[in-house]
Amino acid sequence: MADLQKKFEGFEVIHPLQDADETKCQAEGLGHIRMSKSVKFSLTLLRIYLIAMAVLLLYHVLGLAGVMAMK
Repeated sequence: MADLQKKFEGFEVIHPLQDADETKCQAEGLGHIRMSKSVKFSLTLLRIYLIAMAVLLLYHVLGLAGVMAMK
């Protein structure tokens, strides 16, 4: 039983900024990723939503600036 137990000295904590650099993945030459219809639909809806929110924000800012009359 004593042979199975090892002497535990503790862990050394290394901050990520002092750690060794890791090799980064290269995205060159991977090509396009095929998307399913549901992914394309979701991304299209997200794009439409973001454009609509940008238009609403622009309308609100112009209204606050007094350029457009808000009712």
